[in-house]
Amino acid sequence: MNRTILFFGITIGYLCFSIQAAAHFLWVYPEDTRWVIARGISPTNLLPYNPENIVDIRALDQQWNNIPIHRTDENQRCVFQADQAPTVVVVTSEWGMRVNTPDGKKLMTRQQALERGLQVQSAFLSTQYSKNFFGPVSDWSKPAGLRFEIVPLTSLDQARSDHTLPIRMLFDGKPLSGCQVFSTEDRKGVTTDPEGKVVIPIRSGSMPLIWGHLDVPVSNDPQIDYHQFMTFLQVHTPEWQPNAARQGTDK
Repeated sequence: MNRTILFFGITIGYLCFSIQAAAHFLWVYPEDTRWVIARGISPTNLLPYNPENIVDIRALDQQWNNIPIHRTDENQRCVFQADQAPTVVVVTSEWGMRVNTPDGKKLMTRQQALERGLQVQSAFLSTQYSKNFFGPVSDWSKPAGLRFEIVPLTSLDQARSDHTLPIRMLFDGKPLSGCQVFSTEDRKGVTTDPEGKVVIPIRSGSMPLIWGHLDVPVSNDPQIDYHQFMTFLQVHTPEWQPNAARQGTDK
């Protein structure tokens, strides 16, 4: 049975749209003995945020086993310490309601915007996911269990040799067809095939930040028109000096 999600289908109707250069990213970087959950246009433009919006953090070892962490919600950011240095860190964030208006995006509900006399073109709920590699893992193609996820289909050593990284996009654990995927080296984007696969070019010798964007229409809530999902993949290993989060620095 083909489990691939088909876009623009009669019963599903998921939509993928392009993300512009000003999109705000979500990633993790080390700071002394801690790891910082970062949001902004990396690496130099960090944005403050409410740490309560970070709803899940998981640290994993090379075999994909969970590592206990100790989270601290600081002023306008979230950090954590781990019992051992993690190989993978995955993060889920819920950023809340936004509205699109002729004057741009506003961080408020539809009702709040209407009460202020704003013209609401659309309203949406924003959720972001981030998967960060800090070393090699036993199985690069193993999903981490994020609802919306980028899964490499080859090792990063092979990707460096081939100058490409094949990936699969998953949503609710199923391959996602017709989804546009972007990177810091290719902001025009490429589109996944019927099996949710796409090949990301690696032109500069460093692993780009990779992300995907998905809007799921909502029909049973008068406050929002769609639920917006974004997911990010970042590599932080020394041989892959990352373009986007070298030292740590509103969708």
